[in-house]
Amino acid sequence: MAMSDFHLSQALADGSSDFDDKPATPAHMEQAAQNKPFRLEDGLELVVSDNTKSMQYAATLLLAVNRLKKPLTRCSRELCSAIFNCLVEETIVKTTVNFGVTNTRYIRSDSETQFALSDISNKSIILDFGVMKLQAVTLMGGNEDCRVNFKLSKFYSFPLVNCETVLLSINKYSLSSTMNGGKAELTLELCSEENLSNINNDKKLQRFLFYKKAEGTHMTFESVSCPGWFISTYEEEHLSVDMCCGRDAQRNRNFIQNDKKLP
Repeated sequence: MAMSDFHLSQALADGSSDFDDKPATPAHMEQAAQNKPFRLEDGLELVVSDNTKSMQYAATLLLAVNRLKKPLTRCSRELCSAIFNCLVEETIVKTTVNFGVTNTRYIRSDSETQFALSDISNKSIILDFGVMKLQAVTLMGGNEDCRVNFKLSKFYSFPLVNCETVLLSINKYSLSSTMNGGKAELTLELCSEENLSNINNDKKLQRFLFYKKAEGTHMTFESVSCPGWFISTYEEEHLSVDMCCGRDAQRNRNFIQNDKKLP
């Protein structure tokens, strides 16, 4: 096989390749002129682009070089260094973006709505004033007034997240979630509207925030301060509304928004 007929896909076990075979454009030709060729042997040169598209491209290139029949006799260290530089640069960029998410800021908006909630088993959320705990109960006809009337306040997040960030309140009490002994706990706390008017980047106050995610007519509420923990109900009646971790099959974490209650 002539060197001019050699393609990197032939160096792979299954002959597959994600490299494009599109004709070179003037922009591509200009980029290629800036790339440094590595002469492997007479009649065979390898060019490492400074514009590697992904880690998969770099890994494929390394695999192809490794499968060449003749060992690299010259500039092998310089070649490997150039390839790994592409890998390191991409990894640093991705790590920087992920790190910024942990520093998300939250600014309260003027948007507020009021509604009642029920879980997917049609149990309504009520408040046991004796212990100040929310419970999930199936209400019979005429007892709908026992449902809790939630006030939902929206927050802007920076950088943006792919769901709504909300604060849930009942009269002067606000729902909060905190970790205790490796488990998230849901509580009702008294907190002034002034303190909650701009949570911003105050991590202590982020316990009052939840990510509201809608899936059709259902919605979930994930704790901002306890990622992976969701407001949930038990299958049984008259048990407390609490937090569950992940997709606990024994708990309901999906809720349905009911009509707004009149004050």
